[in-house]
Amino acid sequence: MKKLSFFCLLLIGLIYSCNPEEDSYSPGRSITAEELKAASNVSVYQENGKNINYVHFSTTAPATVMWTNGNITSLLPTGDMQMLVTGKQTITVVAFNPDGNEVSADFNVNVDEISPKHPVSKYWQYLTGGSSKTWVWDNSISDKCWGNCGYSSVGSQGLLASGSEWWGVSSSGIAEQIASYKYGSADGGDASMTFTLKGSVLTKSSGGKGTFSFDEKTSNIGGYSDIGPTMGHLSTGGSGILFPVRINAGSTTSTFDISYIDDNQLILCYPNHPSSESGSASWKEGTYWRFKAKK
Repeated sequence: MKKLSFFCLLLIGLIYSCNPEEDSYSPGRSITAEELKAASNVSVYQENGKNINYVHFSTTAPATVMWTNGNITSLLPTGDMQMLVTGKQTITVVAFNPDGNEVSADFNVNVDEISPKHPVSKYWQYLTGGSSKTWVWDNSISDKCWGNCGYSSVGSQGLLASGSEWWGVSSSGIAEQIASYKYGSADGGDASMTFTLKGSVLTKSSGGKGTFSFDEKTSNIGGYSDIGPTMGHLSTGGSGILFPVRINAGSTTSTFDISYIDDNQLILCYPNHPSSESGSASWKEGTYWRFKAKK
């Protein structure tokens, strides 16, 4: 009887040790994308029956993971994440296996509205349209899209006004300026730049690529206290915006005052002589760039 009991216990032990469900997450074993997907979940919080821009993510996968919506990243296995725009979007979980291999799984979500409890900058929607949005030179104001101006015009949306610039060229004249300043990219004429939400990527039709970020600080880059409020600052990495050359100064810049922005217009400016630079010009010259959303 004792022998029978022993053999029964042994048989049960063998069956248990061979159970694929119990063995699937054995220590040191890499997991597959399918296993990661099955072990993970994403849900959208709701207010008044509508999906808001806040999601909950979780995974029981036995691996180091990273969650991202393309802009915000978390290394926690479980937590909450803010979404930046409305519409259909993707949350991705990446698992880092012990052998160095990475696997990922995507979860699609739909955001109906931005919650007052989780506010985000409307500039994300303006610049990217919620996914990707292309911008081109804007000749609609004085037929001038690039040139110099009194830097004081950067404040209080002054560069929206016709005649606020001192000098400028239309998009057809950018090519000549590119040659004059020996700038290497074909950013004139019908050139375009595209802001993409996922990864905060900025690409140009000329082949340039980089990144972008922004804030909504109302102070001007020049550091002048006697200039009205701006609508924020735009910063770029890589190749930057179309023809990012400071007139007369000749150098390029990767940071800009946002003089104006909405769904259809983007006007940027940079002081040729910020107050922090030695030899600052008392007449406060600036360079402006005017763009419009491509239809």
